[in-house]
Amino acid sequence: MRYLAILVIVCLIGCDSENTDANVPKEIEKLVGVWQLEATKISPGSIVLNWTPVKDGGVISFKSDYSFTQSGVANCNNSLIRGSYTILENKITLNATCNGAGYTPSFYITHKDSKIILNYDGCIEECSYRYIRK
Repeated sequence: MRYLAILVIVCLIGCDSENTDANVPKEIEKLVGVWQLEATKISPGSIVLNWTPVKDGGVISFKSDYSFTQSGVANCNNSLIRGSYTILENKITLNATCNGAGYTPSFYITHKDSKIILNYDGCIEECSYRYIRK
C-alpha cells in the first residue's frame, strides 16, 4: 500500500498535463517553442539572393495557448513584448502593444527543417526573417 501511495505521488508531481504535446493544437504544433532570429533578407528595392546573418538575434517564443513573447524588436525599443497570435492557413498575426500603440504585424510562415521563415505581409519587396529553434 505504501508503494502505491508513493507511485501516485510521483505521477502527480511528474505528470504535468499542461506540457504534453497532446494539448498543443495541430495547426501550431510545429510553431510552439522558442525561436531565435538567425538571418534576414530585407530588400532595399532590388532582389536579395542571400540571407544576411544576424548576430545575437531577437528571440520569439510561441506558446500553445496562442500567446507569445518577443525580444529584439527595433521599433519597440528592443524591449520584451507580450501578446497573442492567430493563425489562418499559412499566415500568422501578432497582437501586442509596443510603445503604447498596437503592434499587429502579419507574416506568411514557412517551416523548413528546424527553422521557420516569417515573410512580412506589409512589404512591397522582400522582408524575410529566418528563425532557428532553440
